Amino acid sequence: MYILKPASKQWGWGKLLQVLLAVPVAAICCGVAWWLTILAMSGFSEIAFFVAWLVGAFVFIGVMVIGIRTDGKFLRPALEFLVLIVLVAWGLALNFVMPDSCQADPCGGLSNEFQFLAAPYVFGLIALHVATALAYRISRKHPGALPPLTEVLVAAALLVGIALHALIAVQFGVTTLALGLAPPAVPAATPLLTIALYGAELVQRLRRRGGERLVVAGKFVVPTYRETGFPSSRNSERARIHTCCSRCSPLLRC
Repeated sequence: MYILKPASKQWGWGKLLQVLLAVPVAAICCGVAWWLTILAMSGFSEIAFFVAWLVGAFVFIGVMVIGIRTDGKFLRPALEFLVLIVLVAWGLALNFVMPDSCQADPCGGLSNEFQFLAAPYVFGLIALHVATALAYRISRKHPGALPPLTEVLVAAALLVGIALHALIAVQFGVTTLALGLAPPAVPAATPLLTIALYGAELVQRLRRRGGERLVVAGKFVVPTYRETGFPSSRNSERARIHTCCSRCSPLLRC
């Protein structure tokens, strides 16, 4: 028997999702504000660091409050724009600023300052990322069923994007990815955030296509996955069918 959850629990999960979306958006905005403050003060002095962290904290709290108070209407589009465009451009800029090989320090050792993504090979990765981001955008803009070939290509591109950023995450290493927890180094977390976006969209798309197959010949079956935009009908109340006994009529309501 399909039982609707109480409205209070649905509201609670919705707020939790808003908080989970607001955290990375706020962290990225905080990192941008941090670097802009450092650049504006022209240096890495103690005062510049203090002001940068103060501005970053205000931005982080402000974005969190706005995101939750506005029911998270802008959080998903903002996260997609920041992760797929801003963080990628930001990370590439930092990558090209770094030297192309390990640098010897005065103490006779080797520093860890080197390019994580070697040029010119990185340009091929950029083109592949643009293609997968375009497929993600198409999937978000057209949640319904696309022509068969287009549907396969979109799903395949999302899978390729997940594999690409998984390999980049391995290239970055655990230490670098951990640095992404700090707002000034948040571009290091780009592969993980991109994998989360692509993975969530791919799962939702595949489950939508599976749910559409459950509605055949005018018979309605309660799917295990429900979301806004699921195929409905004026007789959708018949979806509440009695399933505990195979001898009952399929149209018998609970």
